[in-house]
Amino acid sequence: MPPINSPLGPRDRSQIATFSAANDFTSRLTSAFALVTDWSAAMSGNLRLEDVVRIYARQVGAAQVTVFRFSRADQKVQPIVSVDRREELGAKLPRSRETDLPREQPTGSLLRFALAHRADAISAGAILRLIDLREHPEFAASPAALEWDNRPEVKHISLLILAVSEGKIDLIETLYDHIPDSNIDLPAPIIAGALAEAWALRTPGVILGLIGKYGVKNRLNPDRFAGHILSPDNPYALSRSQQKVCQLLAAGQKATDIAKLLNVSIATVRSHLSSIYAKTGTAGQFEILALINGAVPEEAPSETPQIAHRRSRRGS
Repeated sequence: MPPINSPLGPRDRSQIATFSAANDFTSRLTSAFALVTDWSAAMSGNLRLEDVVRIYARQVGAAQVTVFRFSRADQKVQPIVSVDRREELGAKLPRSRETDLPREQPTGSLLRFALAHRADAISAGAILRLIDLREHPEFAASPAALEWDNRPEVKHISLLILAVSEGKIDLIETLYDHIPDSNIDLPAPIIAGALAEAWALRTPGVILGLIGKYGVKNRLNPDRFAGHILSPDNPYALSRSQQKVCQLLAAGQKATDIAKLLNVSIATVRSHLSSIYAKTGTAGQFEILALINGAVPEEAPSETPQIAHRRSRRGS
């Protein structure tokens, strides 16, 4: 089910006074509560997570915020949502040079260092800061130091841990082009804990779907994404349920896992897969994944019965 763009939110309430006698603290408190509320709505699929993350970035004054999943088995990073505010901030954080890593693709170097040297500090709701990690005697010789010492435009980084399990870690990486002010009236750990709690209560499949969409969208040429298998106007006439199965397949889930995440029977998942194979002309999951992860075919299957049926309906 795609996110619902609710007319009630999300809205950036950072500058809204709660009442006539409101002071700076009550305004910050209002915006913090609103952020947590909108974040919870995004966790249930009722708001776009990207919109809420952008509000978060504005409230904390960040230049870039990336939510990603770190796989402990293969050490890979799976981006979920990335928000870049450099243009909004007047390009204070310059665009990447050819030798720089793409800003939208986090490397996870700080988290890897923390896992090796500060594993006791990694828990849901915890915040790890670059300035603190730099104090470790082994940081200077680490890959993390090599990466961030070559990024002088980045003045501060924080990692907000959302969830920790045996197989993965979900977190928010926040980059600043200045040293942010600390707020003793409304400590960051309170907000971090609330975001982590909402993350733990999220609707099954929401984050995996975002991971799949992020990966596909960034591998495709933007002007061709509109006709992709996961887009609303996909040329194969897949239903929303069938697209959700494709998203979870792209995120690395097996049929049994998809059934659990979508709260349906394995027979239902197999039925969806059979319909997907028939509509796309593929012979199995391997070919479906190739279709999802690759570019859109040069010649879209415009003559399939499903497309012909849609055209005839439009004509009528």
